[in-house]
Amino acid sequence: MYRLCNFFNGKGIERKSTMRKGFTLIELMIVIAIIAIIAAIAIPSLISALASGNDAAAIGALSAIKTGMIMYRSRHGSFAATLVALGADGQVDSSIAAGATVRKNGYLFALNVQASTWSVVANTSDAKGRAFLMTSKGVLYASTNNGATDPTAGGANDP
Repeated sequence: MYRLCNFFNGKGIERKSTMRKGFTLIELMIVIAIIAIIAAIAIPSLISALASGNDAAAIGALSAIKTGMIMYRSRHGSFAATLVALGADGQVDSSIAAGATVRKNGYLFALNVQASTWSVVANTSDAKGRAFLMTSKGVLYASTNNGATDPTAGGANDP
């Protein structure tokens, strides 16, 4: 679109500006739809990766407790009665030994000590109900029904 402007002042023919400013509603809706599709694909994967990371952290904490219990027994002649005692002796990280039952990385850790055996359970409170159990024999059990138990003992203790 051209218009003739004051031809006598030397400007001659100039172009009329027809540039749009901003986006149309359709363009914005398409961008939002694309973002929603990407989010729908990515979010379940991120949640799964987070759960896998929490599982790995719980297994690592159980292994640390197992090592701590072995070292505590070699030092004191018996197993630590609580996670607090295990932490006070410097055998495990203070985040694991914060109380009788400890919540870390979405798992609740509970130590069960008998005369010559022990077990520690890590349960989640989420809908999937993942759980792990480490026994004094160093065996790791996993369960998806929110309550890992030692199948050889019929309960949460080592035979």
